[in-house]
Amino acid sequence: MNARPLLALVVKDLRVFAADRYALTLSFVAPIALASFMALIFGGAGSSPQSKIAIRVTDEDDSPISRRIVLGAQDDPALDAIESPLDASREAVRKGDAALSVVIPRGFGEASADALYGDAAPPALVFLHDPMSQSEINLARGLLTRVVLEAVTAEAMPDGGNDDLLDLLDDELIASDAPATDEALERAEFLSLFPGQDDWWQSPDPEAEAARLELVDAFPALADWFESEPVAFEPVEESRQGLTLPFKTEETSIAPRGAAGEQAALAAHAFAGMVVQFVLFSAVEWGVVLLQERRRGMWKRLRAAPISRSTLMLSKVLSCAIVSLVITLVVFTAGALLFGYRLEGDVLGFVALAVAFAVMASAFGLTVATLGRSPQGARSVALLGVLVMVMLGGCWIPSFLFPEWIQAFTPAIPTRWAIDGFDGVFTRGFSFGETLPMISALGFFGLGFAGWALLAFRWNEP
Repeated sequence: MNARPLLALVVKDLRVFAADRYALTLSFVAPIALASFMALIFGGAGSSPQSKIAIRVTDEDDSPISRRIVLGAQDDPALDAIESPLDASREAVRKGDAALSVVIPRGFGEASADALYGDAAPPALVFLHDPMSQSEINLARGLLTRVVLEAVTAEAMPDGGNDDLLDLLDDELIASDAPATDEALERAEFLSLFPGQDDWWQSPDPEAEAARLELVDAFPALADWFESEPVAFEPVEESRQGLTLPFKTEETSIAPRGAAGEQAALAAHAFAGMVVQFVLFSAVEWGVVLLQERRRGMWKRLRAAPISRSTLMLSKVLSCAIVSLVITLVVFTAGALLFGYRLEGDVLGFVALAVAFAVMASAFGLTVATLGRSPQGARSVALLGVLVMVMLGGCWIPSFLFPEWIQAFTPAIPTRWAIDGFDGVFTRGFSFGETLPMISALGFFGLGFAGWALLAFRWNEP
């Protein structure tokens, strides 16, 4: 192979690339800008408060322990806990205003205090969660566990729990014939930490001997205990051999059909994200084609025909909208057949939402044709914009990871409304009225993109 023609062709391509300074600049600016934006979101430019996890708490018990739980959740800096009635709490989760609803049932306070010592079965906290917020739910569940434990132990063990624990040992662990002295009680408390090993300190085992020496070194007063007779213990049930977790959870999901429904809901969310992303990518390419047609002088020839400028623009919007709508319907149908999710909401609401999103995407594609001086430059700018919109819309990253100022900004992103709408009709069972705000928002964005394109589109190549 002759290397000279090959080298000449490579040099020619590089010169063509370098000649378009706008596209050349954006080839480097776009990835730097996107990476800087993501670094800013995740704290790379300094610390910023992470947004709180929205939860709802319903207190049906109204006991000192349940009130401590509610106040503890509201005081936690990572939780946005609002106390509300049961129906309002569940509705907030269904509409996506909260990731989790926690119900404290009647009798929880008394039962949890008994369960702490093993005197009763642990009562259940009822959790209703949103399957699309798994990361938020896992974090909130851990935070709530700490809050509940603090509330139960604070009420069940006043003054650090020593008095209650000594009373428990006095009543349950020490035999009636044992001397009820402070020393006996203290020894019984010490031995309660080692259930089933009442005479371990007299064992000849080398490990036990090493443990005895270590304890005596730390607590010299224990030296005499090792030489005395062991305190007699009555047999106790296994459930009384220490403290236990004072509650359990009963979890339900807003998604129907149990675990299978949750998996289907997650699949529907994934397909919604991909539909939004790739329809916008398709719209970008549609806009780039318009720029290429303008370069070739096709728009001049079309304007020579007896048709208005608005008619030409509307034809392009409708063509792209039809393609976008077909992509949306085909991808969602394929996902339903492969992963079993269903349309839980209103059919008319879904159709109107799909049409509104397709029109918005096509108007965005028309706006792309007004960007830049070349198809390459317009594509770079538009793809950067799409990636940012998709990320902020919740397709890639859980929204609770964003700083609070980003959370406040996301309603200005059309992808946020599209994702929320598709999640609503596929998982949350939205009616047409509940879907209407998303449809209206997408229509508003579509009108804005189309208006800008009509004003800014250059009909002739400069």
